[in-house]
Amino acid sequence: HGYDPRSAYVERFWLGVLGPSATWLLRRLARGLDEHPDGFRINLADTAKALGLGEGTGRNSMVVRTVDRACQFGAAQLHARDRLAVRAHLAPLNARQLKRLPVAVQSAHERWMTAPIDDEQWRRAVMLAVGLLERGIDRWTVEQHLGSYGFPDRLGHEATRDAFELTRRTRSRKACN
Repeated sequence: HGYDPRSAYVERFWLGVLGPSATWLLRRLARGLDEHPDGFRINLADTAKALGLGEGTGRNSMVVRTVDRACQFGAAQLHARDRLAVRAHLAPLNARQLKRLPVAVQSAHERWMTAPIDDEQWRRAVMLAVGLLERGIDRWTVEQHLGSYGFPDRLGHEATRDAFELTRRTRSRKACN
């Protein structure tokens, strides 16, 4: 549950809390977890350069401060000097985190969280999301497509989540038969 680091929710609301470097790091790691669900290795220096954080990997380097920031907000946790656990989904912002954001962003968050979802619109969004997922499009891109089709952001997120679970269960049933 929660929001993929590549989702519109994270971009609109978590970005102002985490900062751009930590958000981009989490997005990159989420993609890696899609490709390697059991975990993977990264070269910290190469990752730092790819994110535009310089070449250093020392204690006060930008990339280490970026990892520390992700940990500070519970998006990641250092398990050993060379092991990082990363959340695949981020929870909705809490009240303290929301207060750090501009009033306009706080208002947009309130609208996101309280927007009513019409049953017929939800059904159409889920059907579209299932079709896109079955074509091999990843979840966060499906969520973006639904937004570009005019579905409200929250509806796009929830319809994509539900469509993903529906297609996962369908695949499991087919594999058992």
